[in-house]
Amino acid sequence: MDQRRPRHHLPRLPARRGLRWSYGASGWRTRLRRHSLGWVCARDGGSLVGFVNVTWDGGVHSFVQDKVMARHCRSQGNCAALNTAAAQFYPSPPSLFSS
Repeated sequence: MDQRRPRHHLPRLPARRGLRWSYGASGWRTRLRRHSLGWVCARDGGSLVGFVNVTWDGGVHSFVQDKVMARHCRSQGNCAALNTAAAQFYPSPPSLFSS
């Protein structure tokens, strides 16, 4: 799994699913940086097939949010693997990273 922030992928994913990007064209990067610790990504070859966003409350609590997985990769334990990687990369109480 790739544990870098896939900034260039984020605006395109919701559009593929027929959704609008909720922050619009301006200001979304600032909002994400303020509330997000980072992303953990799943790739199949060179393609992004899933990610989780690790957010925080500005204090000591972090949690997984915005779990996205390509339909053909679901029900194979991939989301659980993303949660495990997020818990290892962004240490926090394990109970906050349950599947």
